[in-house]
Amino acid sequence: MKKILFYAISFLFFFNSCSDIYNFSYQNSLSKKKLIKTQKAILYDQTQTDLILTATYINDFEHKNNDTERFIISISSDKTWLYNRDFIITLNELQPLGFKKLSPDNPILKLIPLKNQWKNYYLIEFEHIEDNKLYLSISDKVNRTVKLYFSKKAKYIYQ
Repeated sequence: MKKILFYAISFLFFFNSCSDIYNFSYQNSLSKKKLIKTQKAILYDQTQTDLILTATYINDFEHKNNDTERFIISISSDKTWLYNRDFIITLNELQPLGFKKLSPDNPILKLIPLKNQWKNYYLIEFEHIEDNKLYLSISDKVNRTVKLYFSKKAKYIYQ
């Protein structure tokens, strides 16, 4: 009897946690486009997660002149990569022109599909690249590297 009660309560908690917490509508085409332009990378330190990075290519969502390649990057890490340069980020082997930390209430964060209060957000700009294929490379001092692949056009065109 205790097992049945335990499973019933667990079942209710599971479905309650899967409810519409994030208020995310799958019917919204802009949200789908934002998800398509978002990639995630994880760097491991043996058995521990050292860095979780999510990057969103935002040039398609801004109404600006696209003379630079712009990304919003969210980082979950104990290390302060921005100040100590623990992690190096390049786009097609080019160094960033600049980056700035974004406050949690910055309106530009509306350009990313999901936000999390425990992450730090940065706006990173690179020189304009003519190629339609972009790869964002994240590496650290131990020479671990992860590449995230983005496309300026729809991904299915290249496959």
